[in-house]
Amino acid sequence: MDKAAADLFMEQMMLLASIEEKANAQIETLKMMLESTGVSSSALITPAKISNIALAQGGPFIEVANVDGTPIRFFQHANRASIAIDELAAIQAAVEQVPLSSPLIVSRRYTSGFGVRRDPINGRHSNHHGIDFAAAWASPVTSTAMGVVKFAGRRSGFGKVVEIDHGNGFITRYAHMSKIGRASCRERV
Repeated sequence: MDKAAADLFMEQMMLLASIEEKANAQIETLKMMLESTGVSSSALITPAKISNIALAQGGPFIEVANVDGTPIRFFQHANRASIAIDELAAIQAAVEQVPLSSPLIVSRRYTSGFGVRRDPINGRHSNHHGIDFAAAWASPVTSTAMGVVKFAGRRSGFGKVVEIDHGNGFITRYAHMSKIGRASCRERV
């Protein structure tokens, strides 16, 4: 291999290494973000299923021109970068379905979280399965992730409520609203 080809090869290997490193760093950041919410990334992403049979099929035989393994190392590196990019795309798509932001885009106050709390009506301890915010009357509420509206109407204990299914077992309920508008997810509810 002449010097120009060797330099090009090294430049390409460095570029692939950089792509793989950046994708893996973003993957780890997104996984940590999900884990901090109690959501396991492995619960949201189905690993690719590749069998040895599928890997052994297809294409004509192409003999390696150089026996020092240079082309093999390049393609192994390219495959690792490709796998990292595919994994990053899958976790990014999964994160977009997880309701992680506040449904209120106006000034609000956090009033109650998940777990045991003193019931605001009867004063006894009870289990609470949501996060409550207080905001000004008639404040617009937005969906925290894309999803399908499964219910919009009145429910006992919740008043006017909208329930959105985000997939992967995530359902958000927006309750105690002053009115229910006609809108799609990520718009005014």
